[in-house]
Amino acid sequence: MQGKKTCQEKLFNNFHLSDRVPATNFYRRLKDVLHLDFFYKDTKQYYGDSGQKSIDPLVFFKLCLVGYLENIISDRKLIAHASMRLDILYFLGYDIDEELPWHSTISRTRQLFPEEVFEKVFTHVFEMYVDQGMVKGSTQAIDSAPVKANASMDSLELKVPAQELTAHLSDIRHISNRDKDTYRKAKDNKANKEQRQITASDKELKEIKSRNKNWSENQNQRPGAGNKGSRYTSNKTHYSPTDPDARISIKPGKARKLNYHSQLSVDKSHHVITDIKAYHADGKDNQDLPDIVDRLSKRLWRSGFRLENILADTGYSRAEYERNKQRLKTEKGRRMKVRRQATVEPVFATLTQFMGLRKINTIGIRQANKVMHLSAVAYNLKKYLKFTKKLVQSGAGGVRIAKIIKNSLVDLPRLKIGAPNLQPTLLT
Repeated sequence: MQGKKTCQEKLFNNFHLSDRVPATNFYRRLKDVLHLDFFYKDTKQYYGDSGQKSIDPLVFFKLCLVGYLENIISDRKLIAHASMRLDILYFLGYDIDEELPWHSTISRTRQLFPEEVFEKVFTHVFEMYVDQGMVKGSTQAIDSAPVKANASMDSLELKVPAQELTAHLSDIRHISNRDKDTYRKAKDNKANKEQRQITASDKELKEIKSRNKNWSENQNQRPGAGNKGSRYTSNKTHYSPTDPDARISIKPGKARKLNYHSQLSVDKSHHVITDIKAYHADGKDNQDLPDIVDRLSKRLWRSGFRLENILADTGYSRAEYERNKQRLKTEKGRRMKVRRQATVEPVFATLTQFMGLRKINTIGIRQANKVMHLSAVAYNLKKYLKFTKKLVQSGAGGVRIAKIIKNSLVDLPRLKIGAPNLQPTLLT
């Protein structure tokens, strides 16, 4: 006999999320392994003793984490998406009849907490990898990539000298059609006085003027010249009032954009992200390298590892460029080059395409650094669950735990406060 379903909402329901979310579900497994109780203590100082209660700090962080795991960079879309998923509600600790926080609360709380809070969570997840024996530490592959800032090229404004500049502006202004037309102005200029002033020398200004003249003659009439980012601009003469920390940068074959620079370090053993940080997009890789090595060496040293080798491309070399070219011709150099490409580049592609790092949805380099740490935490946690699942299925979990305990006893004397003066080998 043919059946027909009649839909009628019940006034009362006996419903438990724990019964509907299977044990094999990703977010249920993540809730079981991710313990961030220290988050309450680290964020307590940023709240007052009176007034309305804020969003639970741990709920805030879990919501942000869900956004990068689901590749959602909009806080509004994140709340709408999470409210429709039973497993995410279970992960957050919300029942089906509880409303999630307002999307603007996520943005305000993200600005409230400093970078150190997000970096501490990243380090905590990194230590989870160390406990599982997934980090070797001695060899790290590093790479950089531009990440689009939350600012438009149409809102760029000209920098001005500290003294009277009406006459000066007429000399160095762009000759292209862009400055003859009215373009979109920012509602609020967030740049300080220093960021609005020209720091370029007279020689650099003359070179920029010459390039702009050639650009005006050769490029302004071509198809697509009116599109965003298609016109010539320079960090020496322009700044973004929307996000003054963003910088104009370009990759071969692509239009100019306002970007941040993401510097990423990956352990060669299991492709674990060991370090990530946001830099200005107009800087060079070799300028960022000393800071990267110092920060990475200290993190590895605290976990009982010593950084010995760094695999990088030629952008990180400076005085030893010719020497590095000769090393690439050796058998070890060719092998290391292939290993680097197979280690760090796929990780970067995953972050930008599937982990919400295709665009920074915040303003300022400090906020951009938080975004990059959140994306890296999401990546590491996803890989961690996949690795531990394989251990359970293979039955090697008990053996590995015993090995980790043994190794921790052996490595304990190596742990010291602070980091030594390490000088790892740069293999480019």
